[in-house]
Amino acid sequence: MRIPTWTRLDVAARTHGRARKASRRQVVWAPAVLMAILLVSLSCAPYTASEDIPVVAYILNAQPEVLELYIGEGIGAPNAVDPGSKFTIKVKVRDNNTIADVTRLRVVLYSPSSTEGSQDSEVHHYTFGWTSSAGFANQGGVGDLFTGECAAPSDPASATGTWVFVARLDRSASYSSRWTLVATAQDESENGRAAGTFAVNAYTSMFLQATKVTFSGSPGSLVRADQNPIVLRYASNGNCDLGCWATTFSGTRRPEIVLKPSSFTIDDDPDPTAPADPGARSLTLSEARQSFVALLPAKDGQLQVYLFIRIPDPFLDQDYAGQVFLDMAS
Repeated sequence: MRIPTWTRLDVAARTHGRARKASRRQVVWAPAVLMAILLVSLSCAPYTASEDIPVVAYILNAQPEVLELYIGEGIGAPNAVDPGSKFTIKVKVRDNNTIADVTRLRVVLYSPSSTEGSQDSEVHHYTFGWTSSAGFANQGGVGDLFTGECAAPSDPASATGTWVFVARLDRSASYSSRWTLVATAQDESENGRAAGTFAVNAYTSMFLQATKVTFSGSPGSLVRADQNPIVLRYASNGNCDLGCWATTFSGTRRPEIVLKPSSFTIDDDPDPTAPADPGARSLTLSEARQSFVALLPAKDGQLQVYLFIRIPDPFLDQDYAGQVFLDMAS
C-alpha cells in the first residue's frame, strides 16, 4: 500500500533544496510506519472468554400444615365412635416442600379426664402413629390399629396428601361427648397440628348365668327361686342403671288365673326382709321398668341378685309362666 505524499514534497522543494531531500526521506519512511500501525491494529481482533460458574440453590423448609382432621366418612358426618368397633381417622396434610418431606404423623385421642401428654390407657388415652421409615404403628399399645387397612398418600411429589388410620377403642373407653382428637405432622425441623372433638358412645353388655328360673311353694308362702343367687355379669364404659320389670304370669291350665308382677320381689341378698345394701334395694316388680341399682360404676363387674315370689292364699295349684326382665341403661 502506498500513501500519496506529493503535496507535501512540492511545498518543501520551493523552500530549499536540502529540505526537499530531507522531506523525500521522510516520505519514504512514512508508508512503512503507517503500515506497521495498520498491522498492529489488525492483530487486535475481539476476543471472547468463558468460564463455568457453580450455582447452589437453597430451598427453604416449609412448615407442614394439617388441613383436615375428622373421624368417619368425612367432614359433616357424625363424629362418634362405638367402643369395640372399627372406625377411621383421616388426616389431610399440606407441605410446600411436597409431602415426601413429612417424616412423622401422630394421632392422639383422649377423654375429658385426660390430657394430650398423659399415659395411654384403655379408658382415657390412645396414641397411633406413622413414620416414613416404619409406616403405621399402635404407639400407645392400647386399643387396636389395623395397619394392613391403613393408608398413606400414594403421590409423595404432591403438596397435599391424606393419611387414613383404621382403629378400634377398647369397649371400656370412657363414655363422653367431649373426647379430643389431635393430629401432628412433622418434617425434619418443624411441625403442624390440628385438633377437634368427637363422642364415644355408651357401651353396655350383660350376661345372666340362669336362662330359666323356677319357684315351687304353697299358697300364702314367700318362696325363693330355685336358681338363687342369679349371677349377672356386666361391662360398661359409663355409669349405668340396672332396671327390672315383669309380665303377668298366666296359668297353663286355667290362663284366666294369673300371678301379677307385684307377686315378685328382687333383692340384693338372700333375706328379703333385711335392709338393702347401699345403692340397691328390695324391689317389688311391676309391668313398668323400675331402677334396682341406680349407679353401677363403669367397669367389667358382676352382681348376685335374688328373686322371690309371694304366693297368694288361696290360689289354684297349676303351673304359671311369664317373664322377668333385667336391663342396663346408661
